Amino acid sequence: MEQIKEISAKYLFEESQKQLFVYDKKEQESILYILFEDVFNISKISILSGKIIPWQEEHQAFLDTCIQRLNLNEPIQYIVGFTTFYSLRFHVSKDVLIPRPETEELVDLILKTAQKTKNRILDIGTGSGCIAISLASNLPEARVTAIDISKRALVMAQKNADENSVHVQFKEIDFLTEAEKIEETFNIIVSNPPYVLHSEKEQMNENVLQYEPHLALFVEDHNALIYYEALFKFAALHLESEGTVFAEINEQKGHELLLLAGQYGLQHSGIIKDLYGKDRILIAKK
Repeated sequence: MEQIKEISAKYLFEESQKQLFVYDKKEQESILYILFEDVFNISKISILSGKIIPWQEEHQAFLDTCIQRLNLNEPIQYIVGFTTFYSLRFHVSKDVLIPRPETEELVDLILKTAQKTKNRILDIGTGSGCIAISLASNLPEARVTAIDISKRALVMAQKNADENSVHVQFKEIDFLTEAEKIEETFNIIVSNPPYVLHSEKEQMNENVLQYEPHLALFVEDHNALIYYEALFKFAALHLESEGTVFAEINEQKGHELLLLAGQYGLQHSGIIKDLYGKDRILIAKK
């Protein structure tokens, strides 16, 4: 029978941090707090107070494995299998992007400007479902549809919708080639499409490049606006009068996107900066 020993949570935390060779000290602490609390049920307060906790060899073996994965740049969200987005819990895997704070800003902007009833919302490229589910959770009377090209992503999104007790209609559609399958009209269309240029890859962190799905991240430099042109073309036909398009964008492409939106009849357009002062969200009205 495996022997249970007692150990100081603070000592265990500090020894684990010594084994981490990636990230700076502040990031290491943040990551380890997530790991300790959500995998081993050891709270931050227990760590800081040096609480004596029971500890088994199998726990240590699993902790060592997690640290090895972290040292290989695997994101903590994939290791624990979830993340928090807009106060909701979302399962994530390598089939979906890890939701970013900038996308929380996008959701927050929609909720601040949307009417509270009769919303018909389409989320294009839903991934984990974070945008659609957060909107559905906060706008319970809305009818929310979400599409993605990836069957695996949609399985994850449906699981997240179920666990957050919201209803979203998910559809497997390649928006670039099958948009005609969507016949409804909407008063809110939202998308966080691939917008990182291939030429920007060298600026990306290794944990992103090695683990997150490139299909959802990158776009060819010579065709950087391909998803947005499809979005605006679709909106010209399926966005209701006074409806709004919300889209996360590459900070370099704001001016071009405003001009492109105008070509499809979306005249009342603007760009919102994110918390870092970068052009990040395009808003366009019909």
